Amino acid sequence: MLETIAENQSLENQEVGFDRKPIWHHFNPNLGTASLVKFAAFTDTSERMRHLLSKSSAYRKFKKMNDSIKWDDSIDLAQNIEDYETTFFNDILKKEELCYIQDGTYYKIIDFGRDDFGYYTIECKTNELADISGTRKKVYHKFNSKGEHLKFRYDFTKEDGDYVTNTEENLEEKFQGLDDINTLFKLYNVLGGIYTVNRSTDANGDVKFVFNNKAAFATSNFMNTVVDEHGD
Repeated sequence: MLETIAENQSLENQEVGFDRKPIWHHFNPNLGTASLVKFAAFTDTSERMRHLLSKSSAYRKFKKMNDSIKWDDSIDLAQNIEDYETTFFNDILKKEELCYIQDGTYYKIIDFGRDDFGYYTIECKTNELADISGTRKKVYHKFNSKGEHLKFRYDFTKEDGDYVTNTEENLEEKFQGLDDINTLFKLYNVLGGIYTVNRSTDANGDVKFVFNNKAAFATSNFMNTVVDEHGD
C-alpha cells in the first residue's frame, strides 16, 4: 500500500489509483513469438485490511512487510521536519485533518514531535461538529516486546514553541525497555492506522465520520520528506 501511494504521488496528475492491470511483455527470439500477459493487482488499503481483519492475513502481511526493517537513530522523523523548514500540518498532512477512532472516541492529531523521552503527538478529542475544548494532550507512543502500541497521555504547556510535559513521573524510567517508532508499520499505526476517519456530509446534510486511508498517505509523505543525518 505505501509503495503504491508513493508511486502514484510520483505520477502526479497521471496517477492510476490503488488497483491496476499490469501488462507483462515477452519475446522469444528462438521462436520469433511474442507473449502478452495481463493481470489484475489489488492493493491492501486500510479499508480492505479493516474489513478483513478477522477473516484474512492481509493486515499481518502488511505488518510483516513494513515492520521487519528497523531504522536506527540516524533517522529522526521530527528533527528532519524542522531542518528542512517543513511542518507536520503542511508537508505531512498536506493541510488536511487527521482523525482516528479508538474505543469509541474520536481523536484528532494536531502535531508530531520528539523530545528526550521519545516521539509524541499532540491530540485532542473531537466529534462530528468540532474539536472538544480542553482535551489536548501530549501523547507518547511506545511499543512493547510483543509489538503492541502503547499510548501515554499527559497534560502539557507550550513554552517557546516546545510542548513541555506536565508530570512528576520519571519518564525515562517509565519508558525503559519500550521501543520508539522505528519502522513504517509503527509510524502508520501512530498516525491512526486502519482507523483514520474524516467528516463527511450525507445527502440529508448530516455530518458523520467515515473511514479513509489518510494514515497511509501521511506515512508515505514522511517517506518522501525525511532523510537520515547523512542526507540519504
